Amino acid sequence: LYGGGWMAGPMMPAWAYEGGAPKMLERVSDPLIREKMKKDIISSRGSLKFDDLIVLHSRRNPEFVGMNLMEVAEKSSKDPWDAAYDLFKDEGLDLVEIGVAIRGHKEEDLCIGFKHSACMPNTDSWFRAPYGWLGKMSPHPRDYDGMVIVLRKWVRGVTRFDMPEEIGIKVVTLEEAVRKMTSLPAQRLGLKARGLLREGMWADIVVFDAEKVTDKAPYPGPANRKPHMYPEGISYVFVNGTIIIDCGEHTGSLSGKILHGSGYKVH
Repeated sequence: LYGGGWMAGPMMPAWAYEGGAPKMLERVSDPLIREKMKKDIISSRGSLKFDDLIVLHSRRNPEFVGMNLMEVAEKSSKDPWDAAYDLFKDEGLDLVEIGVAIRGHKEEDLCIGFKHSACMPNTDSWFRAPYGWLGKMSPHPRDYDGMVIVLRKWVRGVTRFDMPEEIGIKVVTLEEAVRKMTSLPAQRLGLKARGLLREGMWADIVVFDAEKVTDKAPYPGPANRKPHMYPEGISYVFVNGTIIIDCGEHTGSLSGKILHGSGYKVH
């Protein structure tokens, strides 16, 4: 049900990006340009549902993390548009880093798409960690649990007790789900000697309990919820034949490498 991205996406028309962050900051600080951006967004996309846009990350206003933009507007006694543009203004040159979760995908559409034999799941994410600079950001749940959500929700058909709105439905078998996550993308992307458990191929292996593996990362909510949570039910992970996760704990090994598809050329 939730997508995600940067708040600038749904709140700013394409022309507002010209000139980068400095010019974007000038535009959100100008009442007349704010009104023009608002009109352009509404004319091209329709009215926004501010209660479906949930703040995931804001350095300058961390108290709003977990709130939707309608709640932010009510909390600050502002119009939702002005509340959003003020968030950008407060963030300064980092305004493009304000992250949001977007509620809006139809469950039935996702199920139809995932059943297709050519459909492959992906996290649409980047690297995360519960420590250091990365630990200060509020991640989207898919950052930690993208593939595990598939196993829990669409293979076992289990609904998480804390997310009753995301109903688990058995859509594919375990074998088909694993194919969609491993050999299918390896073949599609031209990654040779990967994606299958076969002699002579790279040993990229995840050992998990198919009946217990489940996602733990919370969807945006109150600030006291821990956003950085690893899934349960994964015992071992091997990358290029080296054990990375041993009994659920990271070994410190760094055996990964950059993978290039068939179209890659060395310049």
